Amino acid sequence: MPADQPTPPDWLPDVLNSSWAFLANYPIVLSLIILVVGLSLAFAVHRFIRFWGHKITARTSTEADEKLLAIVSRVAVLAVGYLALVLAVQVLGLSATVESVIIRILLSILILQLIRAATQASNVGLEIMGRLRDRFPIVEERTIPLFDLVLTVIILAIGAYALLQVWHIDPAAWLASAG
Repeated sequence: MPADQPTPPDWLPDVLNSSWAFLANYPIVLSLIILVVGLSLAFAVHRFIRFWGHKITARTSTEADEKLLAIVSRVAVLAVGYLALVLAVQVLGLSATVESVIIRILLSILILQLIRAATQASNVGLEIMGRLRDRFPIVEERTIPLFDLVLTVIILAIGAYALLQVWHIDPAAWLASAG
């Protein structure tokens, strides 16, 4: 391969190296192809999880497992879609600063979506635990709001810390002043 052409990534199968070398001369087209393939893969992952998950959850009579299945499916789609977007941005050949900012923005959006999904999953988990009172006697109608609040605070704290880390902000000074 000539020195002026970018080398294909290591994760690419050898069969596609020549196609990559050709498309590397047209970064916008390559980026769009990566985006379309990645989003198609995300859709396929969504369908796979929903299909097999529904087969497994059809044996139960509650709606909680369907809610958890929807959350897991959405998280899988978010992860695959985020990966496709990052790869599409990386092949565009933008400056390192612009690429870094775009990827951080995308990662921030992903973290916010994961916070939302984790909060919903914790609510569904508490709903399930509330129904199984013989196994989890501490989770009852009057304690569920307390557990919900504690879990929400923990999820938000972890999410806020992750967001600060993405933007390379040291939370130590903020935590010291809050103390």
